[in-house]
Amino acid sequence: MSTFIGSTLSIAAATPATENQVGYEALSLVEIGKIVSIGELGDKSDETTFDLLKAGRRSRFNGVKDVGNVPVTFITERGDAGQAIVEAGNNTNTVHTFAILDLDGDAKFFQGLVANLAEPERTASTNKGGSFEMRAQTGITTVKGS
Repeated sequence: MSTFIGSTLSIAAATPATENQVGYEALSLVEIGKIVSIGELGDKSDETTFDLLKAGRRSRFNGVKDVGNVPVTFITERGDAGQAIVEAGNNTNTVHTFAILDLDGDAKFFQGLVANLAEPERTASTNKGGSFEMRAQTGITTVKGS
């Protein structure tokens, strides 16, 4: 059994020459410090249907695939280079590269936009931090660790 303890999120304000392990690993990715959580990650497909008149049955197919918007929360760390890239890219149409690396060596790479950077509600028990969304523009390239 394993957990996601030790996982990291990195970002680059660039895209790879090729959408494969070699292309992604050639980039200068910068770790985003103090990540608290990374939302659910994976392609979801639209349902496409049609009704057959003679059979009186509905048929279903998997349609367009989309990773969607992946939420991320973090604790503010002044001077963190990764958080600075997130802030600079927020709500622009600049495509960034994201990499999630798990402690067991598994990695997930994809490209997307940074959107909706926000601070949480201020209360006596709220950590100073924030959240943003990674809006995926490509599928996920998975690299299995050894």
